[in-house]
Amino acid sequence: MFLSAIKKYRRLHSILLGLCILVLVFGFLTPTVTQILLAALVVALIASFYLSFFIRVVEKVSFLRFVPLKELTEGDWLAKDVKIKNKIILSARIPSLEEKHIHLLKEKGIKRVWIKIGIPFVPAYFIAVLSTVLIFFF
Repeated sequence: MFLSAIKKYRRLHSILLGLCILVLVFGFLTPTVTQILLAALVVALIASFYLSFFIRVVEKVSFLRFVPLKELTEGDWLAKDVKIKNKIILSARIPSLEEKHIHLLKEKGIKRVWIKIGIPFVPAYFIAVLSTVLIFFF
């Protein structure tokens, strides 16, 4: 799945690799400090490109579920628009489902919807680790 996601953006991938090669070639013509900075830039560009695809694939595989309406709770996030005959009943742009949205889905006869699931407390853990590191080093 990861490779198929990258194949979709083959042209962007080729442009990025060509740009990185140009930056590295240019780096050989500059002083040592600039070479190190340019090499770090190339590594950061390539890493961010592949990391963004990795995150998309993990989200599609692990964090999207097709659930029956009876399992929906207030606060769930829609992953995809809910449509009936190409007309959007509920948009995925809604931050979270409310009770009135769930009732609307029941009225329209929708049986299942795609929702995003998450990992609880991730922001809290991130802030705790970040503050610990900052306090430890400063």
